[in-house]
Amino acid sequence: MEEIKETKEVKEIPKKQRILLITIGIILIVAIIVTSLTVAILQKQKEAPQVSVEVLAQPDNKIVVSWNKKNTKNYLVEFYFSLDQKIEEEKIKKEKGSASLSEEERNTAYKNSIKTLSTNETKIELDRKRGTFKVRVKGVSEKSKNDTAFSEWQTKEISAYKLDKPQFKLEKKGEKIVIKNFISPTYAINSTESGKIIFFEYKDSINDSIEIFSKVQINIAEWTIPSLPEDINQLTVYIRAVNFEQTYDGSTKNIDTAIYRLYESSDFAEYSIDII
Repeated sequence: MEEIKETKEVKEIPKKQRILLITIGIILIVAIIVTSLTVAILQKQKEAPQVSVEVLAQPDNKIVVSWNKKNTKNYLVEFYFSLDQKIEEEKIKKEKGSASLSEEERNTAYKNSIKTLSTNETKIELDRKRGTFKVRVKGVSEKSKNDTAFSEWQTKEISAYKLDKPQFKLEKKGEKIVIKNFISPTYAINSTESGKIIFFEYKDSINDSIEIFSKVQINIAEWTIPSLPEDINQLTVYIRAVNFEQTYDGSTKNIDTAIYRLYESSDFAEYSIDII
């Protein structure tokens, strides 16, 4: 038997078709690359801004929040101070006439203490407040689909300034003991706003309960020696500057002040005098 050899003819692709196929392949590769780059750029544009926080000390007393520029028209900034939440909680307590809060009321105070602002800049300045500070930023476009994501919350623990102790001494004046040379500590809110503390907590070695006095009341305080307990031979007075305000009748305590936001109360200053 004769072997039958089958031969396959390989058809050569015409040159024009080869060029066309190569061209189509190049176009597809370029399209894939362009699409990938476009998606990557869009994803990059939608990435959250990178936020940094700087806390400035005296005399500026500012918090500077800055972030990198994004391809958006504006920026939405959300920020929170734990001190604002405390003030909100005190307002709720005052309104309901109770010293305690429910979990729902605490959540309400937290939500009310989160503030927002819009800007077309990449930096904002806020007044410094002690306690926990949190902030996050997102880029906002005319079309919400082009907004960036919110950044992660950036958190800073901001230390309080401490008020200096008041200065004073006790003197005998006949049958009375009086406070002399009382000096209030000073405070500074910024380079242009400063002053002297006018409210103080007071206690003494006879009565350990703390009372709130104004500077005027401190300056006119006096003790009649014959009226003091017979079993004591020395009087010690303790006074410290406080960071809040009080109505002169003692009925209302106000912590929503610039001093309270920056300072904590001083330590007690003390002075002793022999009675006998």
